[in-house]
Amino acid sequence: MAALSTANPHIPPPPLDVIPAALWAPRRSEAWWWLYLPLVLFAGLLAISLGWPNFYRAYILPEGYGFLELGHFLIPFAAFVLALRLLLFRVVRESWLLWLVILVFGLGNFYIAGEEHSWGQHFFNWNTP
Repeated sequence: MAALSTANPHIPPPPLDVIPAALWAPRRSEAWWWLYLPLVLFAGLLAISLGWPNFYRAYILPEGYGFLELGHFLIPFAAFVLALRLLLFRVVRESWLLWLVILVFGLGNFYIAGEEHSWGQHFFNWNTP
């Protein structure tokens, strides 16, 4: 099998060569988002649940609008918004397969966000059977 040639426009380049690593690779300063923030949130929630159980039950746990429930809605909704923004990138628009995968991912996150927030029950006051 012949090696991939970058001279042939019909053969796509390896995926990570399309966007320079400097634009997507995590840097040390970004460890706050994927490591420190989750640990701080976990420690904070644990401290609140042990130190102030009434506050925890009243504001953290309530169905629909408690801190945890809103977090379960906001994270996939943010992924939906990011997926929509990705669809506008030139490199994504040039690859119909990549565009389609990101679109499906975005729509899936929109569905998950709505399901986590119980779609009609909290937005339209519909009752479940």
